[in-house]
Amino acid sequence: MKTLGALLLGGLGAASTGLAQDCTPFSEGVAFCAAEAGLSGGDLRENGPTAYYTESYGVLVEVAPLSATSYTDPAFMRANLDAYLAERKGFSDGLPALERDRIDLGDRPAEQVVYREGERVIADTLALGDGYGVYVQTLAVAESFTEEHRLFHDRVLAALRLPEPANPDVWGVRADRPEARPLATASQETDE
Repeated sequence: MKTLGALLLGGLGAASTGLAQDCTPFSEGVAFCAAEAGLSGGDLRENGPTAYYTESYGVLVEVAPLSATSYTDPAFMRANLDAYLAERKGFSDGLPALERDRIDLGDRPAEQVVYREGERVIADTLALGDGYGVYVQTLAVAESFTEEHRLFHDRVLAALRLPEPANPDVWGVRADRPEARPLATASQETDE
């Protein structure tokens, strides 16, 4: 059930940006269409991540200013973000990554790391835009990163609306990373 604030903010955002009613506008022209990911509402925050929940997953979406461009390879920023997360969460030996992935968001790649924190498995993805970073986390209480969690995370990423890159034909130095895998299609269902 949506809160009154979510309904009001969602309605204002839809009217001013042309977004669908279920899309939440973030800064930098980014939007998140929660209904497309099977989510509703959201704990809207002016600063920091916006949280969404299902019976099986928690979701955090945040847009933050960052000295980057849409053609900056996110692999270069991922190492700094991982070091920050490790320090903030108290991992003295670095972020305990279960796996890493490179994901194609259509007009740009994103870098993902999956790690455990206590009983939770967290899939954390970073995408870059012109002057900002988009951080998406999905969290589950689980022993491992399951295929269902991977598909759910892909649905969440597919529900992002990122502004077109300012210079779509420009690419900076690419990281030594494999080609990005495509997102799972919307026709694949997950068990929530």
